[in-house]
Amino acid sequence: MAEFAFERKEAYVTMITSDDFLPGVEALLESLRESQLIIPEIMRRVVLVMVTSNVSQRVRGKIIRSGASIVEIDSIGIPINRRNSESMNSHLPVPVSHVQSWEATGYSKLNLWSLGSELLGSWEALVYIDADAVVLEELSPIFRRISLENPLVAAPDVFPPDKFNAGVLGVYLEPDQRTFKDMLSQIDTLETYDGGSMFSSFQSFDLIIITTTSDSHPKYLYTTKQATLVF
Repeated sequence: MAEFAFERKEAYVTMITSDDFLPGVEALLESLRESQLIIPEIMRRVVLVMVTSNVSQRVRGKIIRSGASIVEIDSIGIPINRRNSESMNSHLPVPVSHVQSWEATGYSKLNLWSLGSELLGSWEALVYIDADAVVLEELSPIFRRISLENPLVAAPDVFPPDKFNAGVLGVYLEPDQRTFKDMLSQIDTLETYDGGSMFSSFQSFDLIIITTTSDSHPKYLYTTKQATLVF
């Protein structure tokens, strides 16, 4: 129903690459459900869960019964050269992540930019939320900031190197998957700014950073190609 309530197709998205993350996904789905109760039913957006092949049918069934839709995606691993980059002079590779399974799935979040294809639903605007988060407020304002002119909306990170946190993203999608293909083509060459799972192909975006002036949180300002949003 939600897809007919807007001028474009919008959805919330999260991802699970291991059965171990089911409790987090279930908590997030429940928080999204509760946060949307304050708006008319016709305005409530659907929730998509990207799953990789190693997520069991048992877990998929629980996700569907929670009211979300499953989207099958391919695992995108962290490149071998990046996994070994911290080994320095050692003959033994040093894992880039403290979670071993992430080495085979660490870049899978990039599949977000494939969801604009007709095969995967022709989505036009998404708000992605990591499965280790819960939603405390209704998030429609984030969707209003996503557009062709502002294709990536993010919140600041609280840890150096002070770029942005990829745990919550607003994403504008193209039906031809141009951005997705471009990022995949550079996956072995672009540096990661934080040594983690999301790499610097984001440098091609005009990034809108959502900041806060709340007394309980520091205020972050970034120089970007687009104006910084402060609220």
